[in-house]
Amino acid sequence: STVALSTPCVVLPERANLDVSVRPLRHEVEFAAAIEGQVENREVAFDRDRYLDFCQRQMTLYRRMIAGAVDSSGSNCSLAVDSSGSNCSLGRGLWWGAFAGEELVGSLGIFCSQGVARYQVVTTHRQHQRQGICARLVYEAGRHALEQLGVHTLTMAAEADSPAARIYQSVGFGARE
Repeated sequence: STVALSTPCVVLPERANLDVSVRPLRHEVEFAAAIEGQVENREVAFDRDRYLDFCQRQMTLYRRMIAGAVDSSGSNCSLAVDSSGSNCSLGRGLWWGAFAGEELVGSLGIFCSQGVARYQVVTTHRQHQRQGICARLVYEAGRHALEQLGVHTLTMAAEADSPAARIYQSVGFGARE
C-alpha cells in the first residue's frame, strides 16, 4: 500500500552521498538522461518503447510546469523560469539531478503550489542505487524549496515499508495524519 509522507524540514542523513553534485537540470541531454533512468528502472511488466513514450510525454508536461507555461491543474499561466533554470518561484518546479562527474546518476522533480512542494518520479539509476544518492537528492531539493521558495511543507508518496520510504524517512519525512 502507498503511504503519504510529509515534513516541514529536512535533515541530511548520515548515508547521504556527498561525492555527487546535485543541481537543477539545465540542458536537453540532462533531461534525456533523466528519462532514460526512469525507463531503466521501470517495472518489468511495462514494454520499454511504450514506457519511453510515456516518460517523454510526462517530462514534456513537467517541463512546461518548470517553465511556467501551465500550472499544476493544466491551466495557462504567465510565469517563467529565469535563464539559468534555477528559480522555482517563477515557474512551478524544478527537475533536479545528481551527477557523478558529468554523468547523471539520479533525478527527481519537485513542484510547488500554495506553500507545499511535492516530489515526482524520484529515480536513482540502477547501477548507482544503494549509495546514498537518493537521500542526497531528496535532501537538496527539499532544502532549496524550504529555504528559497517559501514552501512550508514537503510531501511525497511511497510504498509503505519499502526501501524508498525508509530513505525518505531518513531525510525527515513521516506518515501524514
